[in-house]
Amino acid sequence: MEALDAHEAMSSQALNSKEVQAGLKDILLGPAKLYELLRGEPDASQAGQFA
Repeated sequence: MEALDAHEAMSSQALNSKEVQAGLKDILLGPAKLYELLRGEPDASQAGQFA
């Protein structure tokens, strides 16, 4: 039970951090193109890679 409380506290601190939020945004929207990939819109350099 204490481990869950500790995990929740750390997660809340991280997600409330502007620096962490910016890092997550950069990862999700940056060069990895995760947003586009999840929408089924891989860029031309990846065409056919996920078929």
